Amino acid sequence: MTNLDLLTAERQSTYGPWAKNMSGTSKQFAGLLENFVSCNPRSDLPAWWAPLCCVALKLNRIASGRFKQDNFDDLRVYLGMVEAMQREGAGPCAGTTPTPLT
Repeated sequence: MTNLDLLTAERQSTYGPWAKNMSGTSKQFAGLLENFVSCNPRSDLPAWWAPLCCVALKLNRIASGRFKQDNFDDLRVYLGMVEAMQREGAGPCAGTTPTPLT
């Protein structure tokens, strides 16, 4: 068994089937994206979007009901990144100054 196989097996024993979890996380991303686009039409995704997606991933893992401290620790770090970046460039709707696509 490879290291990747071992890691996958460990994650699945904690959070359940990976495909189902990725489906749930993708739905969260889609909802977040829909909200951003509706507030910021024709804008590029801001840098804080990456840690926001990590927040969604960690929330999906927490929703499994299986406690792992690192999910909560990571969630706080990623959410702090989003907060700091939005404070620096807060805009009127979604916490960003929209950058129009050219």
